[in-house]
Amino acid sequence: MYFETWLDKRKRENEWFEDMKALSDKELRQYLDLVTLSCVLLASKTNEQNCHQPSIVDIQRLIRARFTYEDFVEMERFLILDCLDWNLNVTTPYHFSDCIQGMGCLFWSDFEEELVE
Repeated sequence: MYFETWLDKRKRENEWFEDMKALSDKELRQYLDLVTLSCVLLASKTNEQNCHQPSIVDIQRLIRARFTYEDFVEMERFLILDCLDWNLNVTTPYHFSDCIQGMGCLFWSDFEEELVE
């Protein structure tokens, strides 16, 4: 079962690479621009914890609507399902900083003050 799904995925990847080779330089550049902007949107959705997340409409305004709303949605779906397999979070030391900051202990001297009291 696992080997079959892995093999199917490899076949899709090979088809994708063949499709990319068939694109002209301008088309490839536009496609990579869309991938890059979609990755920025996905990263902001997974990392931002406040209301400063850019929306698709904000990005469209910045790039003067080179891509449609549907292009962004389709690319996000492709990235999440086919490329990342729903694995969006990678835990880094940065993620623990919120927990440590919430404890009120940021420096070694903060720990020492608690021990003295």
